Amino acid sequence: MRYDDPADAEVLRAINEDTAPRETYGIDPDQRVEILVSQRTNEDYVKSQRRAVGWGTGGVPLGAAVPGEASVSSSSAQADAVMSSTVSSAGAQGGLEAAVAVDESAPIAQMQVRLADGGRLVSNMK
Repeated sequence: MRYDDPADAEVLRAINEDTAPRETYGIDPDQRVEILVSQRTNEDYVKSQRRAVGWGTGGVPLGAAVPGEASVSSSSAQADAVMSSTVSSAGAQGGLEAAVAVDESAPIAQMQVRLADGGRLVSNMK
């Protein structure tokens, strides 16, 4: 809230008189509340001297090998095997694409999955 804003003046006046406006805070007339207001209109703004830093945890970067897990190359080989089996099973069912009505005038969304080995899987969707 600002002291120089006429919309906030009534609320701040009520707080300075030790009453809390019910409309602003949604409290009952007899309910006790504690509101602390620091009027610092005579002070200049001082920017914080703290420097922004990243997360303090060591963590594991995205795409890094996880200890105890399968190697990166084997996981990408598994992903390739899953993709090829999905494609071959879709072809084996025959006419799967014809069963789904696709609006060709609809915009296309492209999704990319980045693999740990640097590869990527791209899929276009309507």
